[in-house]
Amino acid sequence: MECLAGKTVGILAEFNVEDLEFHYPALRFREEGCLVKLIGPTSDFQGKGKYGLPIKANTGVADVEAKELDCLIIPGGFAPDYWRRSDAFKNIVKDMHDLGKPIGAICHGPWLLVSAKVASGKRMTCFHAIKDDVINAGAEYVEGQEVVIDGNIVTSRTPDDLPAFCKALINLMVHFDEAEVGFMFPWNNGLSEKVPFKFVVAKFVEVGLVPVVVLVIVVLFDVASMEVLVAMLKMETPTSNLHPTRISTLARCCCSYEQILVLSSQSSYL
Repeated sequence: MECLAGKTVGILAEFNVEDLEFHYPALRFREEGCLVKLIGPTSDFQGKGKYGLPIKANTGVADVEAKELDCLIIPGGFAPDYWRRSDAFKNIVKDMHDLGKPIGAICHGPWLLVSAKVASGKRMTCFHAIKDDVINAGAEYVEGQEVVIDGNIVTSRTPDDLPAFCKALINLMVHFDEAEVGFMFPWNNGLSEKVPFKFVVAKFVEVGLVPVVVLVIVVLFDVASMEVLVAMLKMETPTSNLHPTRISTLARCCCSYEQILVLSSQSSYL
């Protein structure tokens, strides 16, 4: 079943990339019906991976924008050390992050997250040799997990983690559509895409507006509604157990019942 038909996934391409971490996602996402853009320094880039497999780009990094992609994948190997020196590659990662779109980084891939300055405050894993770089960038390093999901960022350690890594990204892409709402805010850096509701909530957390939001909800509705909302965000209250009148009250707080479902299913970001 092609659950992502019509979606576009970008996978970074470069000399000495980890072969499996490049080819496996390309095949896996094509299997799901995605258009896969292999993004190299130029559209005609050709080289060899770390273990000698051919690596070919079909898109140049200067020819693609974050708004065209539904997901971006950063393989490992030695390639991330080249990408992190390039403003073009760093900018595509930062733009994807600003839009709240799924980003996957595996092995040495988180190096590019560090250089694009999107790692701070995130929980992530990586190949153990670069864990100090991840920690020094302000991220929380998670050891012993094959995949770590924090908001829109998915990280894994080695090629052995690829099945779990791709599964997590596919799931995130499916739920991303359910969370999209027409919000445009100054922190979106002028990008033309809309920001998902869950990232608006997360921004409230980041800039310290949560007490104000809580106060407004409590005053306009009732404390019980706030308690249920908090429980849902903590995954403590199954949505199916909510009384219809409570759902209606929460819907007035959160814009729509669908957004409540998304918030409750993706509360790990908050």
